[in-house]
Amino acid sequence: MDESVWSSFIETRLRKNDPSLRDLKIKPSITYEGVCSLAAALCKNSRLKSLDLKSNKIGAIGARELANALRFNFSLTHLDLTSAQIEHDGATELANALAVSTTLARLGLAANNMGPAGAREVAEALKHNDSLVALELKMNKLGLKGSGFLAGALLVNTRLQSR
Repeated sequence: MDESVWSSFIETRLRKNDPSLRDLKIKPSITYEGVCSLAAALCKNSRLKSLDLKSNKIGAIGARELANALRFNFSLTHLDLTSAQIEHDGATELANALAVSTTLARLGLAANNMGPAGAREVAEALKHNDSLVALELKMNKLGLKGSGFLAGALLVNTRLQSR
């Protein structure tokens, strides 16, 4: 199935709140246009619980689209963006959404090269989030500085259980 047909099929199912579509795992092939379609559909969806975009090269721009969708989606509880090449800018976008999210419980951000600056943004968001219980951040080149930001956030956020 080519990208445009796939995007249209998934977008239609998400927009129509297909009750059978609760978990979605997308192989590493989604394009920027696909991420945009997915994000737009997520804004209207109230059934999807888990979205796995692991190893898709969505980058910071794709992360921004998904972050915007998270502000309107109140059903998604698990989002995996491991190795999605979001880097610092994408981490910032997602952190802004995470700060106001009330449903996201698990977030995978491992291996995204976000560095200490991205860790600072995520840490600030954690201070305002009370829904997240699991956060994956390994292999992000956080260093001592980034780890310090996160440690400070964990003094405030006592809900987070898995790091």
